[in-house]
Amino acid sequence: MSDPRIELYETYKNAIFLYLYRSTLNEHVAEDLTQDTFLKAFQSLSSFRGESSLKTWLFKIARNTYVNFSKKKQNKMEFQSDLINEQRSNQADPYKRSDDQHQIELTLLKLPENYRTYIIPARCQWPLL
Repeated sequence: MSDPRIELYETYKNAIFLYLYRSTLNEHVAEDLTQDTFLKAFQSLSSFRGESSLKTWLFKIARNTYVNFSKKKQNKMEFQSDLINEQRSNQADPYKRSDDQHQIELTLLKLPENYRTYIIPARCQWPLL
């Protein structure tokens, strides 16, 4: 008989990782947050009431984990946004995006991290970070 925690992890790890990757646009951070999500889930598995599916419950934990992370990193994100602006202004890239798209990306970067997770489309190929 296998461990239900392993089955839970194996079943949902990719979906949780993809959600967190789309939210952070950073593979390493998404991996860390995925691990944190499952650690929190395993610690509170006995309190799962079954009012929603396990998948919904895990995504709620992942969302809360992400929001907590982004609150802690808000100052770093603001610095990163400034750095990106500076780097872009110093680039002489003949394949630059349109000015409108560039302005949209910069505006989105200024939003708090927990708002961006709702705005950036799931299949976004946004190469900012």
